[in-house]
Amino acid sequence: MAPGAGDVLLAGDFTRWLTKPIRLHMDPDGVWRATVSLAPGTWQYRYFVDGEWRDDPECKVRVRNPFGTVNDVIKIRADTRAQAEPKATACSPGSAVPYRLGKPTEPRHLLKY
Repeated sequence: MAPGAGDVLLAGDFTRWLTKPIRLHMDPDGVWRATVSLAPGTWQYRYFVDGEWRDDPECKVRVRNPFGTVNDVIKIRADTRAQAEPKATACSPGSAVPYRLGKPTEPRHLLKY
């Protein structure tokens, strides 16, 4: 689905949705990525792929939104600040999905998308 996409954005309550979305860039391995710093808390998000809203297929927690669809949810724990590899507790990233939340690999809540 996303390898052929021309434009992939990450939008959520942390970006004021489409007010300041985060543009993802495709790596040579064909995975769309961006680095985002999130404070501890619960955040809602979705992907905006070529002008259409898409769910994160690896996210297990979703909530209804006012538009009759659902938003994906990620929770960043406060105790991850001291860990070398913070953990996102609401979504379980996978390795076979062409665009996804990647495993957090940096301290201070830096997440790879």
